[in-house]
Amino acid sequence: SQALIGLTLNNTGTDGTANDDIVISGALDVNGTLTITDGQLRLDTNNPNVTTAGAVAIGANGLVTKGTGIWTFDGTTAATYTDSSSAVQNIGAVTFNKTDTVAPATNDKVTLASSMTADTVTIDGTTGQADTLDLGSSGYTLTLANAGATATVLTISGTLTIGTSTIKYTATNSGGNVTINALSYSSLNLGPSSAETYDIAANQSASGTVTVDTNATMSIATSVTFTHSGSTLTLSGTISGAGTYVYQSATAFPATGTISSLLRFDATNNSQTASARTYGGAVEFYSNSSSAMRTVTLGSGTFTFSSHFYINAANTQDLGVSGETNNPTVNITGNLDFTGTGTGTEVLAAGNGTWTVSGSVDLTGGFYAPKVTDLNPTWDNAGYQQTDWTDDGFGGCTAAYSTSCDTASSTTLNVGTNVTSGGGTICTPFPTVDHTYRTYLKYDLSSIAGTNTVIRAQQEVNVTSAGDAVSLNRAGSDTPDAAACGSLFGVGGGTAYNSWSTWTTGHQSVEFLATGVIDLQARLGNSTYALVISGGSTVKSVISSTDSSADKPILRVGYVASSTTPTLVMNGTGTLTTGSSGFYNLTLSGTITVDAGSAVYVYNTLDMTGGAVTNNNFNLIMAGTSTTLKGGGNTIGNLRVEINTTSTLTGSDLSISNKLFVAS
Repeated sequence: SQALIGLTLNNTGTDGTANDDIVISGALDVNGTLTITDGQLRLDTNNPNVTTAGAVAIGANGLVTKGTGIWTFDGTTAATYTDSSSAVQNIGAVTFNKTDTVAPATNDKVTLASSMTADTVTIDGTTGQADTLDLGSSGYTLTLANAGATATVLTISGTLTIGTSTIKYTATNSGGNVTINALSYSSLNLGPSSAETYDIAANQSASGTVTVDTNATMSIATSVTFTHSGSTLTLSGTISGAGTYVYQSATAFPATGTISSLLRFDATNNSQTASARTYGGAVEFYSNSSSAMRTVTLGSGTFTFSSHFYINAANTQDLGVSGETNNPTVNITGNLDFTGTGTGTEVLAAGNGTWTVSGSVDLTGGFYAPKVTDLNPTWDNAGYQQTDWTDDGFGGCTAAYSTSCDTASSTTLNVGTNVTSGGGTICTPFPTVDHTYRTYLKYDLSSIAGTNTVIRAQQEVNVTSAGDAVSLNRAGSDTPDAAACGSLFGVGGGTAYNSWSTWTTGHQSVEFLATGVIDLQARLGNSTYALVISGGSTVKSVISSTDSSADKPILRVGYVASSTTPTLVMNGTGTLTTGSSGFYNLTLSGTITVDAGSAVYVYNTLDMTGGAVTNNNFNLIMAGTSTTLKGGGNTIGNLRVEINTTSTLTGSDLSISNKLFVAS
């Protein structure tokens, strides 16, 4: 065939008729620009190969009917491709194979100036003359539309520059599935006209919209992740497989379509929303944030988790999963587990609905309650006592004491004792000077009504310098900020809540034990409430204050709203590990092993009817004002009825193998 310098087709016949057709009898080779202004280029009659070295421009009235030949972009200069027709033309099997060796990155390149549709695309990667297909920066779409027995419809040996464009797979494979290339997509669209499965066989990502249409199945292979950081997932088809779809968007995960792969809600960079729907694979709520707490909000309705439900605070910041706004019903076929290995806390605010778990429940290292309120101090400061040791002149030492405080606006607070060793011989081994610090934290509890029932509370702080043992008490006064600086240390502590043997750096929490919870309950609704943290005698801790830019102290209060009946049901075979969490209504109707180290706090009803509860050594504490215990013929090790609590045993018998203790 004769190579043409350039070619313009402008047949003005009637569309769809023979007098509009341009039929090519042999190979078509255009070394310059190919312009199809009007008319229909028929490549299906003789199936010729087409070779174009220059620009290709299909006008608004231009049409192409593909054949079985190959359309090759060759030559030694860069070119553009433009399709201005209303329905983007499918030009068949396309190969990009330019051959400049002087400046191949510049010259062996085709840039889209519109969308393009092809059956298959091959980008040549010959050493020294590798090709580049640039999809442009105006949001075009490259559609791969092959219908045949081919799994691979996009072959990239050179370079594919995606920019902001969409790659759309509509291809079907009669011999199996279609392979999705492992790329960093902008937007990815799977939209076949008939049922097709698209294999994700290697890690890949999308920063824009992902669309899985009705006929499409995105199948993610084992140990493979598809990371979606874009804002929108349009799901009317299926996402399946043993791999993981990582969803990072702040837009609610869609309630449509089917999701049966592993799913990770990745809230590292922003909080998220999960829609009520069926989740067919294990779901992990995850954050690797080191800058701020993130929250995944559960929508309204019924959630069905056909596998496991995991919460993972993987870094220093907390991660909350919250049902307290929409109060969903949640059914979990597998396990409910706090799996985080970071110093952040997993926080599950379950809401007022019923959660039913057919596997195990492990709340170790996290915080569970129907409603959770986090409060930062309205004021904090550290008061200290300074001790000066001096030679008394008679072979001994004299101690002189004085008190003062740090600056209330300081970004750090001291806890414990800072010892300075003596340098003299007479007072040794006494220190020359020491400072003993107490940190005071004042809170406003007026946002939590006294009609609510507290089932758990903890004080969380960020430790920047580790010390030894600490204790948590209610302060001797609820208004320590009213004390003069020299008198702050003397405010001291009131009711003892708990102690902590050692603190390491990072987020550390001190639980309010039963006495602390009862004391806090009595003070709900007050605008003034103060705690004091005291340290050990040898090593000082340093914590972030409420004046720091991040990692402020948090008083975390878990409670049940009045006139609500939140319930956790375990109806399968599994283990209950409470991790210091309390429950309002707890139903153990399956075969349940209570972890040997768990104390089970119940504030309204424990119903073991129909259940087989094993491990008779666990401690059951009935802690609400009026509680009900349905034994179901089970045996437990120890039962404690807390002070101000009335507990009624109903239904079948309950056996206690060790101790019954009624507090007074």
